[in-house]
Amino acid sequence: MANGNLSAGIYGFIVFIVQRLLWPFTQLSELMDEYQRAMASIYRVMNVLDTPVAIPTGDQPFPVEKVKGEIQFDKATFAYPEQSPVFRDLSLHIPAKQSIGIAGATGSGKSTLVKLLLRFYEPQQGRIFIDGQDIQTLNIYDLRRCIGWVSQDVFLFQGTVAENIAYGECELLPSNQRF
Repeated sequence: MANGNLSAGIYGFIVFIVQRLLWPFTQLSELMDEYQRAMASIYRVMNVLDTPVAIPTGDQPFPVEKVKGEIQFDKATFAYPEQSPVFRDLSLHIPAKQSIGIAGATGSGKSTLVKLLLRFYEPQQGRIFIDGQDIQTLNIYDLRRCIGWVSQDVFLFQGTVAENIAYGECELLPSNQRF
């Protein structure tokens, strides 16, 4: 630097050196951001995994091939925590191999019926039977294998249509398509 002037070469060198020194810090900050996001995700996943099972399974096996499909709600009452009951003393009989339609306003309990049948929730009163067996006595894995459920919350996973349909039941796919 002579007389307060800076040559173009020196100026270029200074800019280049500053960029070379700052770029690792930029990359480090991006890496730290990704690390913090990953840690937050891991924390949420671990909380889910550490959550105790609130609904115990029964010990009665319920093989899929023996299911006829008769469903009966016997004076069932259910309310979500700290809310008024969705329904009280509901008695409903659906014969085996019959289709029914249940219509109602949002929040009237249509999805709740299926969630109770799958034992995602338990009724506060009454009982639910499939083929004459109280669902609380059935092995929960066997029970859920016998019921097809399409959630209102739709998620598609990366993969084939067959893999998305068979999610959770990979043994249904040919061995070369299992994930």
